[in-house]
Amino acid sequence: MGIAKPKLALRDFKILATREPGNKDAQMKLAECEKIVRRMQFEKAIESESPPSSWEGLSPDDLGISPDDIIP
Repeated sequence: MGIAKPKLALRDFKILATREPGNKDAQMKLAECEKIVRRMQFEKAIESESPPSSWEGLSPDDLGISPDDIIP
């Protein structure tokens, strides 16, 4: 399905599905549109940068670990 604005289409399909509950085509398109919107939300969530790790930039010297404390 090629939907240019899936969020707006999702709202319309929900209205259509409630007004015509027996319309199988509307139900299928609603389900497909919901998948597209969920995928878009997921992609947006994973593309955002996470804050740097607390461990980033630390060295054993910063933690007070001497080379004798390290077990090979």
